[in-house]
Amino acid sequence: MEQTVQQERRIHVIPATKQATAPGRASGRKQRVAAYCRVSTDSEEQLTSYTAQKAYYTQKIDENPDWEMAGIFADKGITGTSMKKRVEFKKMIAACKRGKIDLILTKSLSRFARNTVDSLEVVRMLRANGIQGWTYQVVRNILTNERYIGDALLQKTYTTDCISKTVKKNQGDRPMVYVERNHPAIVSKAMFYQVREEMARRASKRKVMQKTGKTEQGKYSAKYALSELLVCGECGTPYKRCTWARNGKKRIVWRCVSRLEFGTKYCHASPSMDEDKLHQAILEGINEFVQAGQGLGDELLDLASIVQQGGSADGIDPLTLRNRLDTLTAQQAELLDKVLEDMENEELNAQLKATMEEKQAILVRLGALQQDEEQRAGQEARLRELAEWLKQQKSEFTEYDDTITRRYVERITVVDAETIRIKFRYTDVEIDRAVRT
Repeated sequence: MEQTVQQERRIHVIPATKQATAPGRASGRKQRVAAYCRVSTDSEEQLTSYTAQKAYYTQKIDENPDWEMAGIFADKGITGTSMKKRVEFKKMIAACKRGKIDLILTKSLSRFARNTVDSLEVVRMLRANGIQGWTYQVVRNILTNERYIGDALLQKTYTTDCISKTVKKNQGDRPMVYVERNHPAIVSKAMFYQVREEMARRASKRKVMQKTGKTEQGKYSAKYALSELLVCGECGTPYKRCTWARNGKKRIVWRCVSRLEFGTKYCHASPSMDEDKLHQAILEGINEFVQAGQGLGDELLDLASIVQQGGSADGIDPLTLRNRLDTLTAQQAELLDKVLEDMENEELNAQLKATMEEKQAILVRLGALQQDEEQRAGQEARLRELAEWLKQQKSEFTEYDDTITRRYVERITVVDAETIRIKFRYTDVEIDRAVRT
């Protein structure tokens, strides 16, 4: 009988001989990047968003050495349901068809059209021409995906049954498994958790309700740092930037939004603050904080170490909870088999219910522990950043800077027309500064 000899399997990797390039991009040439922004009304708030979008995309394209500006296309005060009146949008599409654009930046693909048919046609045309689209949702998914820090969350979705094969998002219906250090990380955990922390902070920003004068959740605005930091000492409502024009001269002031919209109905004595004088008072407060904080750096580093070492509030080890979860999962499977054989058995049903409830409670606790870890990691990174920043400041700042204010100031309260109170992030430091009249 002829004997078959099984040979060893060999695999050879043939390396690529050409450098990969993005679709629509010739090798050695910069990507030609355009941006599209649109607002649907002529209201002041929408037009402010329109201006901010244009400024953001211009800066974003100019900052990337691999990108080349292909144009900022912007339509304002028009409907999104039809493309007929959208002059700038049609110019951009024409440039795409001529091969002048490789990549389009936009807040959302819905900016292309509210009409579903039009939107799909545009997306298909762009893809057919090898043009990429970078949207807000794509960026958000990147910023919140745990795989970038080397971890993996398993069973985010599940199949309901083997017949329909319907896939559903797992919103607590099934156990999940979180694997730490599953693969090499490309983003540090500290940076990842800082981003999560910042996204949560921006989402919690408040605005004034139109009818009650109270506050509700509003949209984050990155144009002016004071839009999210400056609050009224009397009613707690945010301040808003306003332009006053008198005798042909313009003056920039900040006013309590409640006072602007409702007069003295809810807020009686909040003052208007001149922007230049406000900036000067904040600058002086930051310089005072830097000067006083020269010896604070080491204390902040010590605090960061304590934060890093801190465990859960109740002292429970996550590994203990996960082991218990595995045990309960096995018990649940065993009990389920028994219940299926004797469905009228009250004792078995009670045991199964208790097991499932304990499992759910452990999943909730594990989720809370994960959230605590994220908060600790973010806080530790911020404390170390602040300590390093304080050590590096050898001289006073000479000009007000929105970036510095946003990064290191937590809140600025207008106490009265002559005083503001500055609360600095990650510390208990509050400084009162006089606003020069």
